[in-house]
Amino acid sequence: MVTAIPWRAKYAAIAGGLLALASCSGGEPPNTALSQADLSVQRAVDAQAQTYAPVELNAAKTKLSDARLAVQKEDYDGARRLAEDAESQADLAPARANAAASRQTTQQLEQTQQQARQLQQPSGAAAPAAGTPAYTAGTAPYANDGSMLTYGPGTAPAGSPLPPATALPSTVR
Repeated sequence: MVTAIPWRAKYAAIAGGLLALASCSGGEPPNTALSQADLSVQRAVDAQAQTYAPVELNAAKTKLSDARLAVQKEDYDGARRLAEDAESQADLAPARANAAASRQTTQQLEQTQQQARQLQQPSGAAAPAAGTPAYTAGTAPYANDGSMLTYGPGTAPAGSPLPPATALPSTVR
């Protein structure tokens, strides 16, 4: 004996089958997400991330490649997630690269300043500590308060073209 299937059950089975097929396809390919991730990777390369942030850049490239493979397998949801992860990694790379380049530039400037200080010192003299003025009162042409220094009688350095300072006050403003 053959039993008849109610019409509601038939339509429910058909609707369920269509939903299952629609969920398997995952929708449209994530072309926008892939394009944005690709653009972010290119910006990272332009910002010299290969030199200063290679870990982040390589992670972004790997995830972008995996996203493209997921599109070929028609796993569009997985591809979208991978593309978004790739974009995040690629956006982080230029920031890390800029920070590393800034640190390197700062170190180079500090080395240059130290070399300049060493060149200013007479041979055998020690370089002043950082933050210490290169000249102290009595050895520079100006006192610490900005006034011009003069020497008292008999205190001018040997061989100096300074005249005797007996008629001059100790400082001239």
